[in-house]
Amino acid sequence: MTRLTLPIQTVRATLTAICQIRGLSAEETAPLVSEYLDAELCGVRSHGVLKMLALPRAIRQRRDKPRLEVERGFAVLVDAQRELGVLAAHFCVDLAIERARAHGLSLIALRNAARYGRLAPFGERIARAGMIGLIMNVGGSFAAPPNTNAPALGINPLCIALPQADGSAVVGDFATTEGVWSEVLLAQIEGRELPPQRFIAADGSYTTQPEQARAVRTFGGVKGFLLNLTIEALCSALIGARPAHQAESEYDLGFIFLAFNGGLFRAEPAQMIAELSALTAMLKGLPPADGQPPRLPDEGSAARRAEALRRGTLELHPALWARLQALAADPEAL
Repeated sequence: MTRLTLPIQTVRATLTAICQIRGLSAEETAPLVSEYLDAELCGVRSHGVLKMLALPRAIRQRRDKPRLEVERGFAVLVDAQRELGVLAAHFCVDLAIERARAHGLSLIALRNAARYGRLAPFGERIARAGMIGLIMNVGGSFAAPPNTNAPALGINPLCIALPQADGSAVVGDFATTEGVWSEVLLAQIEGRELPPQRFIAADGSYTTQPEQARAVRTFGGVKGFLLNLTIEALCSALIGARPAHQAESEYDLGFIFLAFNGGLFRAEPAQMIAELSALTAMLKGLPPADGQPPRLPDEGSAARRAEALRRGTLELHPALWARLQALAADPEAL
């Protein structure tokens, strides 16, 4: 089906209405709309405005603001008390930056929060504060390890963010699986097939039919499996959250935010940033292969955002847009 070309401001107004018609304040609404709209602008459609469809239910399940459950100086365990994921993540980033400034590094663990989508914006905030950011979490139990087709682990994304001397950041954000489950949800809504050789059906064969998808394989053979398993261990057993296969809801899953201040081991924090900037410049200066110049992890997303902003429009599937409009019109809709 042909996509609808919509003004960005029209989409923004609809997303804002979804939040405010359900009682969220302007201060709560702004970061939610900004995050999911920006993901769409960047072409990360699996984590874009699709995520707004889960928001009404998450709003109903909110209990209170995040609280500090355990404090160990540089390390803090946060009970989000079922706060919306984007808001809980911003709370943890603020805390991570504050503690890293005081202690040189910080480890902020988060439990009992709704999920929030991309990790990159939160890693970028840490990097723009002049620190190295590392963020990870356990996702839904859809990941099949090597030599099995059974979903047993989470999707388990990882974000790495490096500060630059000009105040910008180099950010990489990826799932440790060959695909993310939001791709299945989006394909169902849009009535289309999934990418080939990515999702696994109940009989163990690859499938392009979203209704048949049961699992997705961890990426990169045993190396990707080990990375996925490491995130699972840190974000569950270490912090007292549940592993993906035992989680009864998203509130059982765990998140970790790490910030590393250049002053931890260096006389001047700026030394770390200067050397990271030099490393980035070296990579950008490498000779191209096959006519393609070297590209940093986030350059593709940045280019897609810039082009969408230049046009002033977004393209959405009519079925997805209709569901967003229905949520914006009815405060009881789920």
